[in-house]
Amino acid sequence: MRTRKLLGTALGLLLSSAAMAASVPSADMDKITLSFLNAKVYAGGAVSCRDKEIGDRLYVGCLNRSLGGNSQVSLWLYEGGVFKSLNGTARGFAEGKLAGQPHIKTMPLPLPKDIDFGAAMSAFK
Repeated sequence: MRTRKLLGTALGLLLSSAAMAASVPSADMDKITLSFLNAKVYAGGAVSCRDKEIGDRLYVGCLNRSLGGNSQVSLWLYEGGVFKSLNGTARGFAEGKLAGQPHIKTMPLPLPKDIDFGAAMSAFK
């Protein structure tokens, strides 16, 4: 009986910590996805954006999925309702088809030292 109670407590802690993991608000995920769709960034396929927490930062990776394969990931840093371009693909969109949108910004270079670019890119592969 004690083992069952301990397992139940451990499971509860695991579930509550998973629920507490930071994520980009769904309304903001909708904003970046709709930005890609409305700007017709990709000719066909389906735009897919997802978020990941790495360290103390939130990242968003967006790509186009089609029968021919996936596009390159555009990597964004999410801070306070703003998506900041991190890789060349995202920078090209931020300065091109997505320019002028208040929630899209170009990240100044050099990147802050606490951003692990390699880990962020690997997380979206």
